[in-house]
Amino acid sequence: MCIASVAASAAGRLVSRARRPPPYVQIEPLLVAEVEVDTAVDRPLGRHRHRVRPVRLRPDLAPHDVPPLSARL
Repeated sequence: MCIASVAASAAGRLVSRARRPPPYVQIEPLLVAEVEVDTAVDRPLGRHRHRVRPVRLRPDLAPHDVPPLSARL
């Protein structure tokens, strides 16, 4: 097998393994969690570009104690 065909088959495997992001599903809030995020957001989708990192659960807060994100923008 020549180097070009090995490279082409490897590139094909990389493309086929590409993952799509999971679909967005809105849920009823039951817990409050503190998270760490940066400011990079895809504007058309409103999704964070980088990983959102969980910090800790906040048992001292109820979901109704936290204003909606849209109220803080």
